[in-house]
Amino acid sequence: MNPPELLAPLAELAMSDGAYGSRQLDLFATYSATTALRDIEHRPDSHLATARAVLGSASTQGVGETIGAAPDAWSTTYASGTLLNLGYVAPSGWAAFLTSLERDGGYSMFPGGDPDAWATGFAPLALGRLDPAQVNKRKLARWVGSAQALDGGITWTPMDAPQEPGDVRATGFVVDALRQVDGVHLLGGYLDSEALVAFVIDQQGRDGGFALNSRNTPCMWGTAEAATVLDAFEIPIPNRAAVVDFVMSYFNETTGGFRRGPAFKTGEDVWATRQAVRILRIVDSERLGVLAPQIGAFLKSCALPGGGYTYCTIDHAGDVLSTSAAILAGYADGEASSWIQSSVMPDGGFAYMPGRGAEARTSQWATAALDATGSTYDVDALLTWASRSQNHDGGFGRWAGRASEPVPTAAVVATLVRAKRLQNLPGLATLGNWVDAAIGHLDEGHQDDAVIGANLVRSANAITTTSGQQIDVTPCLRVINRLGVDGAYRRRARAVPDLATTYAVLLAHQAIGEDRTLAAARSWLNYLTVFPNGVAWSPASSEGGGLLASALATLVLNATDGTTLPDLSL
Repeated sequence: MNPPELLAPLAELAMSDGAYGSRQLDLFATYSATTALRDIEHRPDSHLATARAVLGSASTQGVGETIGAAPDAWSTTYASGTLLNLGYVAPSGWAAFLTSLERDGGYSMFPGGDPDAWATGFAPLALGRLDPAQVNKRKLARWVGSAQALDGGITWTPMDAPQEPGDVRATGFVVDALRQVDGVHLLGGYLDSEALVAFVIDQQGRDGGFALNSRNTPCMWGTAEAATVLDAFEIPIPNRAAVVDFVMSYFNETTGGFRRGPAFKTGEDVWATRQAVRILRIVDSERLGVLAPQIGAFLKSCALPGGGYTYCTIDHAGDVLSTSAAILAGYADGEASSWIQSSVMPDGGFAYMPGRGAEARTSQWATAALDATGSTYDVDALLTWASRSQNHDGGFGRWAGRASEPVPTAAVVATLVRAKRLQNLPGLATLGNWVDAAIGHLDEGHQDDAVIGANLVRSANAITTTSGQQIDVTPCLRVINRLGVDGAYRRRARAVPDLATTYAVLLAHQAIGEDRTLAAARSWLNYLTVFPNGVAWSPASSEGGGLLASALATLVLNATDGTTLPDLSL
């Protein structure tokens, strides 16, 4: 196996604008597209293929967000919602998994995690469709009340409520979940409903649109969440005509899709279109009926031949991870770097796709690729994004408001190290405490996970190097060492060794000054098959992993003793 062999089949993943994409089902986009199609009473031609594609990445318990990851509330909710949109029934075990995430009325995104508004909005919403009797509506309403901020809105966690402002997304998520289980009326016993409604109305701008929070300008997403909340409380939406004008000002008559809003210099996409449909259903259903054929045509242009949807039309569905991978593997040029820079969000982080929302690992891959091409980016804006995204416990979630996890925490740490700004993070000491505590929890009956252990090692090393705070990574190294096989590493016991886990462990060894495993890992790569869509993630894989797998394999193959592998997370 050699680098040219890995990358030659992947030219078809190039987009027309210099970016690269996966051309694989995007669960986020697929749920958005099928929900919008359901609301305009259109059924996709490829409904069976899409259902099969969704179930192809699922287990009997649920669906995970990334390669090899355990099921989580976000992915399982989107997958089950997609199946229901298409007229199919989700596996019964998914409801049991979602129910297991409940704690004191709130829901965590993953087993053992802390409840947050993302998961508490998503899991009960899915359960309301799958098995509503499993939701304790009163406990859910009480948790929502405990997360009411001083300004009346709902914030991401009860811990945030005394210090942080409310957010229209968090408010919309939990109110929509309660409406799904007929529990909105219970909120009056646990929060100030008038203050909540007033908070939402206060987010409306002069143009009729609503902002996500006080730091943002109005956009389609904020307007949809606001409209949903007010509708749930049976409150007339202020300036209804202006709201309609706002929505229609971002409609493209030619394509049939909608753009997100004034702060986003992007084209039409599935997410913005879904939000426009949500709004028009409430404020102007007649107009929605007239637009339905055009909207349906736009969504059809985002459908993949093998089932599922991309975020925008197929020829423009590049993503930052794939594009960064192409650069890091030496397959792309400066045009790709320019495209990555177009994915910077107003808050300073990098989005997976332009206009989609800043994410931890996307910012990590983007900055690695831009550094590789000598391109510049705003390091102070990245610091601002990270500072605002940091949770009060010190860690980071995959995006703002998500509960802290080791992998996104390591991704943000690596990004700030690369930008030479980790030492400027206001919450650096709290971050160190979170990483130290997370390492301490490894031996508390949790199943060994080499990816988590490796990411904690990298975070701990960076924090120690930057601040001098001493963090013992010995428990992580014990986990990692137990999971090594023939020069590679498996994520969990009894699993097959895989490329993503092996790369994560190589980075951990690199962080502590060990490179003895690099040669063995290069030799193990010969067990991976190369398919038309790239190198396999593991010897057990039946298809290629696209640009991400090919890039990681190329970086390892090209590495020699003393080479620094770029810090990348999956």
